[in-house]
Amino acid sequence: MTHGPKRSSPIGDHAEKRAIPNHPDQHALIDWGTFGPKDRRIEQLVWELAQDYGLRLVEIEAKILKSLYDYKEELAEARQGQSSSGASSDPHLER
Repeated sequence: MTHGPKRSSPIGDHAEKRAIPNHPDQHALIDWGTFGPKDRRIEQLVWELAQDYGLRLVEIEAKILKSLYDYKEELAEARQGQSSSGASSDPHLER
């Protein structure tokens, strides 16, 4: 039975603070911190990077974090440009 992260866990606290009641992935987002990504290719790529290239998990996670932070920055810049121009060119920015 899936209960999501413990309330005392950082992901549980984060999910609680950032809850978006109408988000279509709300339950999956809460479970993601505990159970990991649903797309098995992510797990497979992590294993391949570790086994085939000898990368440590901390190195792989750092790369994932950098990629996500870069993407977040791109979205913020696009949103800022959208608010000044009034138009959106990225469907991820539409709400």
